[in-house]
Amino acid sequence: MTPYPPLGELDSVIRTAIGEQPSLDAVLHAVRTYAERTPRGPDTFYRPRPGLSTDPSASPDSRRLQQEEEGTWFHMLLYNAGNACFRANDLHLALEVYKQALLGFDHPAVYNNIAAVLVQLRRPTEARMWLERGAARDPKYPQTFLNLASLTVSHQLEGVPPATWLEKYAAADGGSGMLQDFLQALPEAEQEPFRDLIRTVIPDLLPDS
Repeated sequence: MTPYPPLGELDSVIRTAIGEQPSLDAVLHAVRTYAERTPRGPDTFYRPRPGLSTDPSASPDSRRLQQEEEGTWFHMLLYNAGNACFRANDLHLALEVYKQALLGFDHPAVYNNIAAVLVQLRRPTEARMWLERGAARDPKYPQTFLNLASLTVSHQLEGVPPATWLEKYAAADGGSGMLQDFLQALPEAEQEPFRDLIRTVIPDLLPDS
């Protein structure tokens, strides 16, 4: 699962909501309440447009942009609420919440996390579809290609070969060092087969090769 931005008490808010009534409506209500009383901070994916006015007498265009910003903030929080549901192992609810988040926060991390849920639900073909959508959305987001390569290997999926996804990862990564962390996060039984694939396709990606 893609790391989530730290958002203080949102996790406990969501845990309380799904503990009392595990439903999409309960999560939406909890996030909407949280969004209304929580300032948009720099410790998130969210990046507000500069210079927006909250003055009700501002121009219609400025008010429209402000509404768009508020919608983005709400949906970014929904993404984090989806992560909270995922960590609580409420997978079906996490899937619903992530899909709601996409309506206003079209970030490749959301596609990757939807795929992660679908893998846990043993729906790898659907997971690949969502990862491919994420890759089309942002071809410079390297984790998508690692997830596609790993998924193709671990579930022996037909179609685009894993070597192609690794090549796309190498083109998108830019030396972030993400690969080592990714390998360590894989189940132990999957690590060596994936390393062997990398050594065959692009050996320079592994410092120990």
